[in-house]
Amino acid sequence: MDLKTSTEKTLKNGYSDNDQPGYQVKDDAAIAAEAKSSAELPEESDDDAVEDEPSEKKVSLAEALNCAETLLDFLEQEADSNFSDILTLHKLRTSIKLKHCKNTKQRLLPDFFKKTS
Repeated sequence: MDLKTSTEKTLKNGYSDNDQPGYQVKDDAAIAAEAKSSAELPEESDDDAVEDEPSEKKVSLAEALNCAETLLDFLEQEADSNFSDILTLHKLRTSIKLKHCKNTKQRLLPDFFKKTS
């Protein structure tokens, strides 16, 4: 018996997916029906958790900028940090800074003096 015949026989008889537990042969209609039924099931546990929570706290741009800078400092200290992650975080920090600059109002000179009544 040569190697080729032995391999063919093993592949033909020994390694069939039909022998695996849970293996099923389904046609397209059965797969579509299964996908449709799973998509129609409501996810009650996730919806209930969201409704019970109080309204989300809005994060200010200053807080977001502080968090981005802290995370950037952390990644720069780590020896195994990914360079692309650091660059992405730099872009994110720059974007937050630009939004912060657009939203800030330039103060006028009289704003710096106390008004006496």
